[in-house]
Amino acid sequence: MTIAMFSGGAASYMACKFVKPDVLLFADTGEEHHDLYKALPIAAKNLGAELVILSGDMDRVIAEHRAIPSPMLPFCSYDLKIKPCFEWLSENAPGSDLIYGFTWDETTRMTKTKQANSKRGFTTLAPLMEAKIGHGQCVDTYIEECGAQSLYERKYPHNNCGGACVKAGISQWKRVLEDDPERFQKWKEREQSISDLHGSTHSILKRHGKAYPLIQLQKDAKANVPLPLEEWGGCSCFTGGEA
Repeated sequence: MTIAMFSGGAASYMACKFVKPDVLLFADTGEEHHDLYKALPIAAKNLGAELVILSGDMDRVIAEHRAIPSPMLPFCSYDLKIKPCFEWLSENAPGSDLIYGFTWDETTRMTKTKQANSKRGFTTLAPLMEAKIGHGQCVDTYIEECGAQSLYERKYPHNNCGGACVKAGISQWKRVLEDDPERFQKWKEREQSISDLHGSTHSILKRHGKAYPLIQLQKDAKANVPLPLEEWGGCSCFTGGEA
Protein backbone atom coordinates (compact mmCIF):
# COMPACT_ATOMS: atom_id res chain seq x y z
CA MET A 1 0.00 0.00 0.00
CA THR A 2 0.94 3.62 -0.43
CA ILE A 3 0.07 5.86 2.51
CA ALA A 4 0.32 9.65 2.63
CA MET A 5 1.50 10.99 5.97
CA PHE A 6 -1.01 13.75 5.50
CA SER A 7 -0.51 16.88 7.58
CA GLY A 8 -3.41 18.64 5.92
CA GLY A 9 -0.95 21.19 4.63
CA ALA A 10 -0.22 22.20 1.07
CA ALA A 11 2.99 20.25 0.56
CA SER A 12 1.57 16.91 1.66
CA TYR A 13 -1.35 17.48 -0.73
CA MET A 14 0.92 18.40 -3.62
CA ALA A 15 3.11 15.35 -3.03
CA CYS A 16 0.08 13.12 -3.53
CA LYS A 17 -0.43 14.58 -6.99
CA PHE A 18 2.90 13.01 -7.99
CA VAL A 19 2.49 9.65 -6.24
CA LYS A 20 -1.08 8.40 -5.85
CA PRO A 21 -1.88 7.29 -2.27
CA ASP A 22 -4.34 4.62 -1.23
CA VAL A 23 -4.89 6.35 2.12
CA LEU A 24 -4.48 9.86 3.51
CA LEU A 25 -3.46 9.30 7.14
CA PHE A 26 -4.22 12.41 9.16
CA ALA A 27 -3.27 12.73 12.84
CA ASP A 28 -5.69 15.26 14.32
CA THR A 29 -4.24 17.11 17.30
CA GLY A 30 -7.67 18.62 17.96
CA GLU A 31 -6.06 22.03 17.49
CA GLU A 32 -6.44 22.58 13.74
CA HIS A 33 -7.97 25.58 11.99
CA HIS A 34 -11.54 25.06 10.77
CA ASP A 35 -10.38 25.70 7.18
CA LEU A 36 -8.11 22.67 7.36
CA TYR A 37 -10.90 20.42 8.65
CA LYS A 38 -13.04 21.56 5.72
CA ALA A 39 -10.26 20.83 3.25
CA LEU A 40 -9.59 17.23 4.36
CA PRO A 41 -12.57 15.51 2.66
CA ILE A 42 -12.11 17.68 -0.42
CA ALA A 43 -8.46 16.64 -0.66
CA ALA A 44 -9.37 12.96 -0.26
CA LYS A 45 -12.00 13.21 -3.01
CA ASN A 46 -9.64 15.06 -5.35
CA LEU A 47 -6.91 12.48 -4.83
CA GLY A 48 -9.21 9.46 -4.94
CA ALA A 49 -7.92 8.21 -1.61
CA GLU A 50 -9.47 6.97 1.62
CA LEU A 51 -9.25 9.46 4.50
CA VAL A 52 -8.27 8.01 7.87
CA ILE A 53 -8.35 10.41 10.84
CA LEU A 54 -6.64 9.56 14.13
CA SER A 55 -7.97 11.80 16.89
CA GLY A 56 -5.75 13.17 19.65
CA ASP A 57 -6.08 15.38 22.71
CA MET A 58 -3.49 18.06 23.45
CA ASP A 59 -4.65 18.61 27.03
CA ARG A 60 -4.29 14.90 27.75
CA VAL A 61 -0.65 14.74 26.65
CA ILE A 62 0.18 17.95 28.52
CA ALA A 63 -1.31 16.44 31.68
CA GLU A 64 0.55 13.16 31.16
CA HIS A 65 3.91 14.90 30.73
CA ARG A 66 3.20 17.51 33.41
CA ALA A 67 4.89 19.94 31.03
CA ILE A 68 4.20 22.45 28.30
CA PRO A 69 5.48 21.42 24.86
CA SER A 70 8.12 23.68 23.32
CA PRO A 71 10.73 23.69 20.54
CA MET A 72 13.09 21.83 22.87
CA LEU A 73 10.40 19.48 24.18
CA PRO A 74 7.96 18.80 21.31
CA PHE A 75 6.33 15.76 22.87
CA CYS A 76 3.04 16.68 21.21
CA SER A 77 4.59 15.84 17.83
CA TYR A 78 5.48 12.33 18.96
CA ASP A 79 2.42 11.61 21.10
CA LEU A 80 -0.22 13.05 18.76
CA LYS A 81 1.31 12.37 15.34
CA ILE A 82 4.22 9.95 15.09
CA LYS A 83 3.14 7.39 17.68
CA PRO A 84 -0.54 7.01 16.67
CA CYS A 85 0.30 6.98 12.97
CA PHE A 86 2.87 4.22 13.27
CA GLU A 87 0.62 2.22 15.57
CA TRP A 88 -2.05 2.40 12.86
CA LEU A 89 0.44 1.59 10.12
CA SER A 90 1.87 -1.39 11.98
CA GLU A 91 -1.62 -2.84 12.41
CA ASN A 92 -3.16 -1.93 9.06
CA ALA A 93 -0.40 -1.38 6.50
CA PRO A 94 2.96 -2.85 7.53
CA GLY A 95 5.77 -2.38 5.03
CA SER A 96 3.97 0.36 3.12
CA ASP A 97 5.44 3.16 1.04
CA LEU A 98 4.98 6.43 2.94
CA ILE A 99 4.53 9.73 1.10
CA TYR A 100 5.84 12.90 2.78
CA GLY A 101 5.47 16.49 1.62
CA PHE A 102 9.11 17.41 2.09
CA THR A 103 10.08 20.17 -0.32
CA TRP A 104 13.39 20.52 -2.17
CA ASP A 105 15.05 22.41 0.72
CA GLU A 106 14.22 19.91 3.49
CA THR A 107 17.02 17.41 3.00
CA THR A 108 17.76 17.15 6.74
CA ARG A 109 14.16 16.21 7.56
CA MET A 110 14.16 13.71 4.72
CA THR A 111 17.40 12.07 5.84
CA LYS A 112 16.26 11.68 9.46
CA THR A 113 12.84 10.39 8.48
CA LYS A 114 14.15 7.95 5.89
CA GLN A 115 16.53 6.44 8.42
CA ALA A 116 13.86 6.13 11.11
CA ASN A 117 11.30 4.66 8.72
CA SER A 118 13.77 2.13 7.34
CA LYS A 119 14.25 0.76 10.85
CA ARG A 120 10.45 0.45 11.14
CA GLY A 121 10.23 -1.42 7.83
CA PHE A 122 8.73 1.38 5.72
CA THR A 123 9.89 3.07 2.53
CA THR A 124 9.98 6.88 2.47
CA LEU A 125 8.87 8.80 -0.62
CA ALA A 126 9.42 12.54 -1.09
CA PRO A 127 8.27 13.33 -4.64
CA LEU A 128 8.46 17.11 -4.20
CA MET A 129 12.19 16.86 -3.48
CA GLU A 130 12.73 14.91 -6.67
CA ALA A 131 10.64 17.43 -8.63
CA LYS A 132 12.45 20.34 -6.91
CA ILE A 133 9.16 21.98 -5.97
CA GLY A 134 9.01 24.67 -3.30
CA HIS A 135 6.32 25.48 -0.76
CA GLY A 136 4.84 28.52 -2.52
CA GLN A 137 3.73 26.56 -5.56
CA CYS A 138 2.13 23.95 -3.27
CA VAL A 139 0.11 26.60 -1.42
CA ASP A 140 -1.33 28.08 -4.61
CA THR A 141 -2.45 24.66 -5.84
CA TYR A 142 -3.87 23.65 -2.45
CA ILE A 143 -6.02 26.76 -2.10
CA GLU A 144 -7.23 26.52 -5.69
CA GLU A 145 -8.27 22.87 -5.37
CA CYS A 146 -9.25 22.49 -1.69
CA GLY A 147 -10.64 25.89 -0.72
CA ALA A 148 -9.54 28.98 1.17
CA GLN A 149 -6.98 28.46 3.92
CA SER A 150 -6.86 31.45 6.26
CA LEU A 151 -3.46 30.65 7.73
CA TYR A 152 -1.72 30.51 4.37
CA GLU A 153 -3.57 33.58 3.13
CA ARG A 154 -2.40 35.45 6.24
CA LYS A 155 1.16 34.34 5.42
CA TYR A 156 1.62 31.81 8.18
CA PRO A 157 4.42 29.49 7.06
CA HIS A 158 2.45 26.36 8.00
CA ASN A 159 -1.20 25.29 8.12
CA ASN A 160 -1.05 23.18 11.27
CA CYS A 161 -2.35 23.50 14.84
CA GLY A 162 -4.29 26.62 13.97
CA GLY A 163 -1.04 28.56 13.67
CA ALA A 164 -0.26 27.97 17.35
CA CYS A 165 2.63 25.57 16.82
CA VAL A 166 4.86 25.04 19.84
CA LYS A 167 7.87 25.10 17.49
CA ALA A 168 6.93 28.55 16.17
CA GLY A 169 8.72 31.71 17.23
CA ILE A 170 7.71 34.99 18.85
CA SER A 171 6.64 36.56 15.54
CA GLN A 172 4.14 33.81 14.84
CA TRP A 173 2.75 33.75 18.37
CA LYS A 174 2.24 37.53 18.20
CA ARG A 175 0.30 36.91 15.00
CA VAL A 176 -1.85 34.29 16.78
CA LEU A 177 -2.57 36.84 19.53
CA GLU A 178 -3.80 39.30 16.88
CA ASP A 179 -5.68 36.84 14.65
CA ASP A 180 -7.06 34.30 17.09
CA PRO A 181 -7.16 35.62 20.67
CA GLU A 182 -9.24 32.68 21.90
CA ARG A 183 -6.61 30.19 20.74
CA PHE A 184 -3.87 32.34 22.25
CA GLN A 185 -5.78 32.48 25.54
CA LYS A 186 -6.09 28.68 25.62
CA TRP A 187 -2.33 28.27 25.32
CA LYS A 188 -1.67 31.05 27.82
CA GLU A 189 -3.84 29.20 30.34
CA ARG A 190 -2.03 25.92 29.60
CA GLU A 191 1.32 27.58 30.27
CA GLN A 192 0.06 29.11 33.51
CA SER A 193 -1.37 25.78 34.67
CA ILE A 194 1.99 24.03 34.26
CA SER A 195 3.82 26.94 35.88
CA ASP A 196 1.46 26.77 38.86
CA LEU A 197 1.92 23.01 39.05
CA HIS A 198 5.70 23.28 39.38
CA GLY A 199 5.93 26.62 41.16
CA SER A 200 8.18 28.09 38.46
CA THR A 201 7.83 29.68 35.03
CA HIS A 202 7.31 27.23 32.17
CA SER A 203 6.89 28.59 28.66
CA ILE A 204 6.78 27.67 25.00
CA LEU A 205 8.93 30.63 23.98
CA LYS A 206 12.29 31.98 25.08
CA ARG A 207 13.65 35.48 24.69
CA HIS A 208 17.19 36.55 25.42
CA GLY A 209 17.84 33.02 26.63
CA LYS A 210 15.10 33.12 29.29
CA ALA A 211 11.55 31.83 29.56
CA TYR A 212 9.14 34.16 27.80
CA PRO A 213 5.57 33.19 28.75
CA LEU A 214 2.67 34.12 26.53
CA ILE A 215 1.23 36.39 29.23
CA GLN A 216 4.40 38.50 28.95
CA LEU A 217 4.21 38.50 25.16
CA GLN A 218 0.63 39.76 25.46
CA LYS A 219 1.71 42.54 27.84
CA ASP A 220 4.62 43.54 25.64
CA ALA A 221 2.46 43.62 22.52
CA LYS A 222 -0.12 45.81 24.28
CA ALA A 223 2.64 48.17 25.43
CA ASN A 224 4.12 48.31 21.91
CA VAL A 225 7.42 46.87 23.09
CA PRO A 226 9.54 46.12 19.99
CA LEU A 227 9.35 42.40 19.25
CA PRO A 228 11.17 40.26 16.68
CA LEU A 229 9.66 40.50 13.20
CA GLU A 230 11.31 37.46 11.62
CA GLU A 231 11.42 34.93 14.44
CA TRP A 232 8.99 32.35 13.04
CA GLY A 233 10.55 29.06 14.07
CA GLY A 234 9.32 26.09 12.11
CA CYS A 235 7.00 23.14 12.26
CA SER A 236 8.77 19.83 11.67
CA CYS A 237 6.31 17.23 12.86
CA PHE A 238 6.70 13.76 11.39
CA THR A 239 10.47 14.19 11.29
CA GLY A 240 12.32 10.99 12.11
CA GLY A 241 11.38 9.48 15.43
CA GLU A 242 11.47 12.57 17.58
CA ALA A 243 10.08 12.21 21.06
